[in-house]
Amino acid sequence: MPVQAVANWVQCENPNCLKWRKLPWHVDTDLLPENFFCKDNVWNPGSNSCDSPEDVWDEDDALVKSGDTRAEMAESSFIPG
Repeated sequence: MPVQAVANWVQCENPNCLKWRKLPWHVDTDLLPENFFCKDNVWNPGSNSCDSPEDVWDEDDALVKSGDTRAEMAESSFIPG
């Protein structure tokens, strides 16, 4: 079975949004802004606005930053931000 790249996730810090955005596997999570907002999602123009629907979760994905209880879903694959 070929190795699969795992996408990471980050949550929008806008208190009126708090949507989760899926990041491509090649994004260096250490270079993300301390406070990530949907507008910072330059990798996916369809999800770079708080008005866009939340990205779809995949069991193979890992969580990057969290301000929400959804972190429990990916606790074992959490990457401190």
